Amino acid sequence: QTPKQKGNCDNKDTGVSPIQVRASKDSQELQLSLNLQENVRKVKVRYPLKENGTNEPQVEVTARYGTPGGTSSSSCETVVSPSKQTKITAFYDVKGGKQNNNQPGVMKSAAELNITGNYVMADKKKYDQVVSKWNEIFKKPAAPPPKPKTFNNRSPNGYNQKDGGGGNKKVPYYKKVKGTSFSVDAFNYGDIPGVRYYFLSHYHYDHFRGLTKHWKKPIVCSSLTKRCLVTFLKVSENLITTVDPGDERIFDQVQVSCVTANHCPGSVMFVFRLTTGQTILHVGDFRANPDMESDPLFWNQKIDHVYLDTTYCDPQYDFPSQHLAIERAVAKVEEFASRHANNRLAVLVGAYTIGKERIFKAIAKALDCKVWANNRRLETWKVLQDEEINSRIVKDRYKAKVHVIEQGKMNWKHLKDIAKQLSPGFSHVLAVKPTGWTHEKGQGNELENLKIKTGGNISFMEVPYSEHSSYSELKRFIQFLRIKDTRQIIPTVNLYQSKEMNSYFADWIRESKEKGPESQ
Repeated sequence: QTPKQKGNCDNKDTGVSPIQVRASKDSQELQLSLNLQENVRKVKVRYPLKENGTNEPQVEVTARYGTPGGTSSSSCETVVSPSKQTKITAFYDVKGGKQNNNQPGVMKSAAELNITGNYVMADKKKYDQVVSKWNEIFKKPAAPPPKPKTFNNRSPNGYNQKDGGGGNKKVPYYKKVKGTSFSVDAFNYGDIPGVRYYFLSHYHYDHFRGLTKHWKKPIVCSSLTKRCLVTFLKVSENLITTVDPGDERIFDQVQVSCVTANHCPGSVMFVFRLTTGQTILHVGDFRANPDMESDPLFWNQKIDHVYLDTTYCDPQYDFPSQHLAIERAVAKVEEFASRHANNRLAVLVGAYTIGKERIFKAIAKALDCKVWANNRRLETWKVLQDEEINSRIVKDRYKAKVHVIEQGKMNWKHLKDIAKQLSPGFSHVLAVKPTGWTHEKGQGNELENLKIKTGGNISFMEVPYSEHSSYSELKRFIQFLRIKDTRQIIPTVNLYQSKEMNSYFADWIRESKEKGPESQ
């Protein structure tokens, strides 16, 4: 819901289209959403941005049908329609325990796994059949495509978008730091005219993409990120200059320092102090928290411009703090483990190659147990040099209670396969998937309502945990920086929502001004 829609579940007289399509990215996962708001029909698709070593794309589909209900006039709580939901279930799945001959099934194992509730999970196993069926439904010819609009060479905040580089690729304006010879996370554009130093905020593929052992230009990053580049990408060590929190370096007469970004190991936010007196902050990817506000870098100078990670810059993504999410997840796992004390329980925790370490470390500490991961992840942990992880590693997976697996395998289909693999040593599997996508606005106290779904010998819990800032955390951070004008904020994610985001920025700034000089 946008602010204009509050208290108006059916969208009447709001001027907002009842059909909303959204594309959002969280490091290695893409989510597409189609909301038919009039009757609260929702379809969501999650798709991995990186290959996971299998030939089959690991696509997750959820579908729900309901009508606005709730007990108060301001409530937009969904009341599920059993008859409509049954039709959706039949389309994606099975009926009465048997394949519905009239509908191509997508996931045969759903009934076996006893998946119930409002959502139907599906994979891409019979995608072609589903597409064929949908083509029959939507026989009406599509409208002709709109005429292409003239390319706007300016960002909403006045930054040029037409800077060339990397062959035919145009470098997005937010990849170059205005007033400097620097780029940030722009390796996919090759040799960019006017850029002498290529900064890398952290070791995630969507940020270092294009960087290989053949790279020849100077790179600036943290020490941990450097170890990853040298070890895994074989980048020449001589090209890399490190800047860690507490360090200061001079590049092209610009003083550079950094602050921990609270995103993944080695991630940093760069602070650039220009000879003009301006100070520019580039956050890369970050999870804002109050601890950042005590860093002297933010107290000793005014930030004139901030390149902001706007992955979740939408009021619907206002999930709990990392600390609270981890605390509640650990409590749920401990409670579940105590109820399965007579069973051999394996706890599977999803994680990226680098990222999501906090949650599985907390679970392993609470259970006081060993941790298993595949060889590729063990190599990564060796580079991270995290003693808290390395002290718990065991190579025999049947001796470990916590198993860290690929985030893309945290779905019912793969969990069934993993449970079968583990069956010689474990009788039950509990999967914990940390993801910001599990959050939806209007869920109330979702940590208190955190549920574990069980089907057979598999249990599954999604935790509203992310390593990107939530909407309210972005708001607090911008207000802390005493930003006074929306033109000082340069979004780096979801630019198709620039108009909406500028509106949010304006609201945050206006609220700060209303609070008086103390907030300015």
